[in-house]
Amino acid sequence: MPIEIEECDLWWFRELTSVLGAFADDPEHTISRVGGGGEIAIGEDLAEDLHHYLVDCILAKYPEAAGLAIVQAAREIESALARKSFGGEAFEEDFWSNASFRDHPEWEAIRDRARAFLMR
Repeated sequence: MPIEIEECDLWWFRELTSVLGAFADDPEHTISRVGGGGEIAIGEDLAEDLHHYLVDCILAKYPEAAGLAIVQAAREIESALARKSFGGEAFEEDFWSNASFRDHPEWEAIRDRARAFLMR
């Protein structure tokens, strides 16, 4: 049975897709587009957006959306990011720097997961 999403909430899915697109893109493009000239930690900013649209918006109002492919992909990425967050089992402060966003293997894995979803 299809999930009925109110028209006024569809933009949450658009924003979630946009966040996944930013993760999937070349990190230099994402950094320059989002404005990470040193003042913004791009990975942290995107992680906060991902959490907001996924957890605070979509799943809070539509828990039945958990089975949607976009939600599953976003949850996998959110889980990986939670592990690296303060209090997570694999916290790594440098992980959140723009330098790490460019070439850390776990950011590469996140990019690969986002790309796999977008290219399905």
